[in-house]
Amino acid sequence: RVHQAEQAGRDEVVELDRWPEASAGRMMTTAYVSCERGRTIAEVIGIIREATEAETVNYVYVITPSKRLDGVLSIRDVLLAEPTATVDTQLSENVVSVLPTTDQEEVARRMAKYDLTALPVVDDRGMFLGIITVDDVIDVLTEEQTEDVQRLGAVEPLEDTYFATTFWT
Repeated sequence: RVHQAEQAGRDEVVELDRWPEASAGRMMTTAYVSCERGRTIAEVIGIIREATEAETVNYVYVITPSKRLDGVLSIRDVLLAEPTATVDTQLSENVVSVLPTTDQEEVARRMAKYDLTALPVVDDRGMFLGIITVDDVIDVLTEEQTEDVQRLGAVEPLEDTYFATTFWT
């Protein structure tokens, strides 16, 4: 099953607005690739091919019918597995994830620590909500560093970029 941003556009905006400003919930996307246990690798490859709206296709998330995160398959695992093998034999059940309330800087630390290109977001019951991609984390880190440098210069962080800020500001 492929989750596409277009089918949940309005709902996704409402969902993301529920979370605090600098949290994982605000950074996540619901455009990811997922499947259920029992699928063959050949079926998973078909699912990936149909995932034209997915934010990234580095991982395939294995979820239960009730939307719990059950495991993850890397694309490498999928490509190296026999087409007749099942997801059950290939998935990793030890998945690093974050809560939607996790601070964005902690998200960046976890992604760096575990060398991930995408990080799943789950609620406190393990329900899969979405993913955060490395490019979103890089944007956050750049923003945070800019604010830190401005504070070192004894100025308040600017709302606009340096070149878009007037002299008087």
